[in-house]
Amino acid sequence: MKIYTRTGDKGITSLLNKKKISKAHPLIEACGSMDELVCYTGLLREHITAPEITGQLTEIQKDLMKLLSYLAG
Repeated sequence: MKIYTRTGDKGITSLLNKKKISKAHPLIEACGSMDELVCYTGLLREHITAPEITGQLTEIQKDLMKLLSYLAG
């Protein structure tokens, strides 16, 4: 499924607060890296069976998502 925003891609993206920012900005790279870390934490959580560790990983993942939300906007 293709999505057309009719705004074109001029190398600009919007943050959650509607602020426009260059896709080359370090903040965008940081958000992408943080998003990957959230995903890898979830993947790790699925492969570990010790409840005390999975519980800690869940809390870490929640904290990372809060931080990502803060960074994004």
